[in-house]
Amino acid sequence: MLFRGVVDDRRLFASVVCRVTYSIVDGTLKAAPEQVWRVSAEPWEGPYGPMDSDEVFYTGGVDVFAFGSARPHRPETGVMEVSVEVGSSFTYSIVVFGRRVWRKVKGSLVASPPAPFSEIPLTLEHAYGGKDTWDGLDVPYPANPLGKGFYVDEKNAEGGELPNIEEKGRLISRWDDRPEPVGVACCGMAFGPRLEQSLVFDEKTGALTEIKPTLFNSAFPAMVAPRVLPGDRVRIRGMLPGRSLEFTIPPSGLGVRVAIGAHEAMSRPSHRWGSRSISRGCSSRTGIPSGTSSPPTRRDRASSSTSRAWSREEGPAVLVRAHGRGGPVGERGRGYRSKAHAGRGGAPCSRS
Repeated sequence: MLFRGVVDDRRLFASVVCRVTYSIVDGTLKAAPEQVWRVSAEPWEGPYGPMDSDEVFYTGGVDVFAFGSARPHRPETGVMEVSVEVGSSFTYSIVVFGRRVWRKVKGSLVASPPAPFSEIPLTLEHAYGGKDTWDGLDVPYPANPLGKGFYVDEKNAEGGELPNIEEKGRLISRWDDRPEPVGVACCGMAFGPRLEQSLVFDEKTGALTEIKPTLFNSAFPAMVAPRVLPGDRVRIRGMLPGRSLEFTIPPSGLGVRVAIGAHEAMSRPSHRWGSRSISRGCSSRTGIPSGTSSPPTRRDRASSSTSRAWSREEGPAVLVRAHGRGGPVGERGRGYRSKAHAGRGGAPCSRS
């Protein structure tokens, strides 16, 4: 699919996006006979929940998603870790708890021991957030109104549930702790931490002064890798009982040639990768070149890809998605000032 638009008076951009779905066979990826993940110009309902639009010029790094559930090895398990590793430079871990509630002990609220569980979906509904009531009114937690664990006063917290998903090293200890919701799947455009780290406002006027490429990363902020390259090993722990899911990212073999008059440039895709331990692989998106009204240069070129891979068992899914600009495949993009695209109707990172 081709996306295109205007950056400013001298620059245009175009994004060529495609996907390849892989199957995991003996730890290696092979193109699946059925290509089930589509490219969409609009936000859409994917096989594992809402997905952002694919009409993105570049992002602030490589989105890494893991779709599925935490699955402990032993049935008596009440707490465990889920970790995702990509290559030698990216790793992220969350802690998953069974059901817990706040109980009054010696005048203070303490969390009950986590109940054993066999499966907990790794979704925003199980992360910190939710809504409470105050003076008869619903009070949602802005960053994640879908979650659980948010209370406006101690009375409401007593007997209430804690979140199942927390960030390793930043666990909740008090009922009024306000941690950032975390996860390993996809978060929406309105997700609070995504907006906070990506939008810069003038302290005096409140005017928007900068939109960073991370605004267009669909993964949780901690799940955005600096880069993902062919040959990187992906390892997911805690989503298959008793063992990890592993595979190596292959070269996509895809590329886009841009020709403007007598000038030509070739762009290779960066990577957006995902995997789920079912019989089908995750889709791979490739090829985002940018164009200009003058001959393209290395700085003006960009690339993107998405790849997903699935194993033959019910379990996790890992996705890696990246759009790069002005750097090696999969490298973080750069921020741009809002004045560069004000009133143009086609900003580099805009979506229609």
